[in-house]
Amino acid sequence: MNIENRLNWIINKLKQAGSERDRIGKQKFGISSNKSFGVRNPEIRRIAKTIKPKNNDLAQKLWNTGYLEARILSSMIADPKTIKRQIIEGWAQDLDNWAVCDHLCMDLLDKTTFYGDLIYEWADSEHTFKRRASFATIASSAVHNKKLKNEEFEKYFDLIKNRSICEKERIVLKAIDWAGRQIGKRNIPLNKNMIELAEEMISINKGKSKLVGNIIYKEITCDKIQTRIKKTKEL
Repeated sequence: MNIENRLNWIINKLKQAGSERDRIGKQKFGISSNKSFGVRNPEIRRIAKTIKPKNNDLAQKLWNTGYLEARILSSMIADPKTIKRQIIEGWAQDLDNWAVCDHLCMDLLDKTTFYGDLIYEWADSEHTFKRRASFATIASSAVHNKKLKNEEFEKYFDLIKNRSICEKERIVLKAIDWAGRQIGKRNIPLNKNMIELAEEMISINKGKSKLVGNIIYKEITCDKIQTRIKKTKEL
């Protein structure tokens, strides 16, 4: 099957799996898109599993359709080992909702060799969803990249603190606290250091630092998280 036929087959599968009810449901969760089939994520992942090996050309064609679910699928079937940085940067420029943004970070970007550079570049972008992607990638990396040393996450502490002070968009602020919470859940030393950062953010009380700091502090100091991280082997 050539690439155009594969593209058409996938789009037809997405159409068949979609529903108006789920399309409207996505909008209720703030997942707005001019083009959506209303397909649930488990079905998108099932389709992704049928596409082997990973295919960057097919991923690009899916992205170009503009459909929300096709773009989520693009992040799942692109190869993080071979995808070009300029392709990811082009996709990031198209981001217009948190769902596609977060899937790009969780399913693809945090597995590339260049994601660290983009975190810093996007954190100060004028593009709202690039800023969200910056912190969503930190959060995703904290969850997925188990072998990274603590220093790889401690270097983001100032970024988390400073952006919580100057950021005004709620959609980005939620990603900032997400990043802090996930770092604080990795192990005991990072938990301790993130608690101290959260306390500092609360005491600074500039911009939204107190709000973000409180959210981070509340989650990473709860009994459930404290019990879990005490069982985690320190990196």
